[in-house]
Amino acid sequence: MTLSGAPLGLGLIGCGSIAQESHLPAISQIRTAKLVAVTDIDSAKAQAALKKVGSARVCKDYKELLEFEGVEAVDICAPTKVHAEIAVAAANAGKHVLCEKPIARTLEEADRMINACHKNQVKLMIAHSRRFIPRYSIVKHLIEDGKIGETIWVLQISRRHKTGTPSWYFDPTMTYGPIAEVGIHDADLVRWFLDDEVTEVQGAARSTTPESPLHNQVFAALKFRRGGVGAFEVGYVLPKGYGQYTTLELMGSKGFVTASDNHMNVMLRGADEGVTYPLSYGDLLTVNQAYRDEIVAFVESLARNQVPPVTGEEARAALEIILAVLKSIKNGGAVRLPL
Repeated sequence: MTLSGAPLGLGLIGCGSIAQESHLPAISQIRTAKLVAVTDIDSAKAQAALKKVGSARVCKDYKELLEFEGVEAVDICAPTKVHAEIAVAAANAGKHVLCEKPIARTLEEADRMINACHKNQVKLMIAHSRRFIPRYSIVKHLIEDGKIGETIWVLQISRRHKTGTPSWYFDPTMTYGPIAEVGIHDADLVRWFLDDEVTEVQGAARSTTPESPLHNQVFAALKFRRGGVGAFEVGYVLPKGYGQYTTLELMGSKGFVTASDNHMNVMLRGADEGVTYPLSYGDLLTVNQAYRDEIVAFVESLARNQVPPVTGEEARAALEIILAVLKSIKNGGAVRLPL
């Protein structure tokens, strides 16, 4: 919502699967924002988006969308390789920017996005949606409330079944692979929970998909400035009968937290209090709610002129971790940060 009280005029750039399945349903639930324009290089996808929102202008490209006065902010759901190009153009046009993760393919591109938004005095938020999934946000609250003391060690695992059909996740012209598209979430979460900067990374990987040069299973170990340790694994290696499986384990100086798909409870084990379950299965299995809450947080940051919950700088730090992991895998040794 703008300072005037009117809904924020949003322009959607990119109408592919993440937009159709997550962003559009989320926007339709928000009263403080209104989708006023959409665009995609595939006109059929733009028309499909239009059917979900009712009335909005369909633009031939993002440049036309940015010229539309009704657009006050953009939601970039286009492929990562064009994030910087579109975000910089949006900032130069005076539009606030919400952009899907990862922020960009390179640190130089990320810096261009950050600098353009600062220069034009517009907000930049990167859509690291997992921060808004209840199981992770409640863990962050437990940490902030001092329930487990100082965070010492974090492990986050994201596993999916082997893909049976071609996926752009394994197209080296589009991405670095699952480490970039899924692992970026894990890198961000580990850094978020430890609330510290990574100083050293060690990566290991393998590929069971000979048709692609990209790894489908990656493990990363991270050392942090204040002595904390983190690790994450991402892979497309599970048998076909499995869907997506994620698990989190977090050790503090006074307690231990787990949250995984097999029981879907955030479980807090305290030294004296025993075991508690702050949330139930139904509370936690609400991933699409995360997209709604994410967009609401972006809109509220504009209305209140506050720093968005996931800044460009934070998203850049997650990208740097991923790039360091890839460098470690290639060179076969530890990599120091900053790169």
